[in-house]
Amino acid sequence: MSKLFKVFLVLLIALIMYIIYWFISNTEEVEKREYVGFQGDAKAKPYLALQRLSESLMNSTNAEANLTSWGKFAKDEVVFVPLEYIPTDISLFGDLEDWLENGGVLISGSARSRNDFEVELSPMHQRLFSISEVDGGDKKVLNGKVGEYDLHMPNALSLELDAYTEEYRTDKGVLLYGVKKFGKGKIYLFNSLRAFDNNNLRQKDNAKLLFDLIDRDKAMVLATRPEYMGVWSWIKTRARITLILLISCVVVWLLMVSKRFGPLNLDKSANSRKIMEHIQVSGEYQWRAKQGHLLVEELRFNIQEQLKMRHPQSNRLSPTEQTQYLGDLSQLPSNEVFLSMTETYKTPDQFYKIVMILKKIKDSL
Repeated sequence: MSKLFKVFLVLLIALIMYIIYWFISNTEEVEKREYVGFQGDAKAKPYLALQRLSESLMNSTNAEANLTSWGKFAKDEVVFVPLEYIPTDISLFGDLEDWLENGGVLISGSARSRNDFEVELSPMHQRLFSISEVDGGDKKVLNGKVGEYDLHMPNALSLELDAYTEEYRTDKGVLLYGVKKFGKGKIYLFNSLRAFDNNNLRQKDNAKLLFDLIDRDKAMVLATRPEYMGVWSWIKTRARITLILLISCVVVWLLMVSKRFGPLNLDKSANSRKIMEHIQVSGEYQWRAKQGHLLVEELRFNIQEQLKMRHPQSNRLSPTEQTQYLGDLSQLPSNEVFLSMTETYKTPDQFYKIVMILKKIKDSL
């Protein structure tokens, strides 16, 4: 190792140590917060914060309900359910109306998070909530004041209501929520129930307004699980005619394949044909397919095989002698025998003549 290289190596090590010292002296580890969204139950349950608050403020809270499996309605319950989660079921809407007449409290509103798709509410929804016009909201967030309450609410729908005793709107006339008396009960229809989800419940006075509207001695039912219509319910409401047609087709098919009583008529077409008819049909097919030469070749091959079997002495003869031998057996001129065993037909008449000669030769064997 040369002296110059050793000096270079020492300088390199000194430089590396200086860089490490400088990095440690001039930098420090800093923690940085980063929003990762809700995790665990809060991610799976968008109204978990409302559930926890309701459990601390209300008499009791049921957060595992959905309307189709809820069971019997009780007048001392407050039902919190998004519009989209109320299934289109005539009997369910009838039960809801009876429950409201007897003092039930229904809190509803849209749960949709996007405004770029068409709003579809059934006539039953529109009748129960007295909605005369509905359309998608054109603004992301609404900020409005209702008395002493400041509200922060996503703008989900543009609503026009009938028969509401109270309507609260922004300065620009966009609905925040309305109050409708229904017998002894009430309906609170909000523009968006997402004002009370995990993201927005803590905003401004959202939570305070909600729990000041209702009697906290009642039970809270959070029907915030999406309603999935069963197959049978979907068929009854959406595909009833298709179901009737399908059942009719099955019945007709069963009648067709089921065992009949009494003797069946004789099917004359089932009788088998004679062997010659099969041969004739096969020959006609090959002739139409321009494969007549196959018939001739097969007949010639058959003659050669029978000649070998029945006249073995002819195996020692030359082709010319075999032609003469066949002519003697069939009593035909040798030239006709030769042409019939070698010539290719060109017209139907030639085909017929060759076949007739070969047939006579075959019969003579």
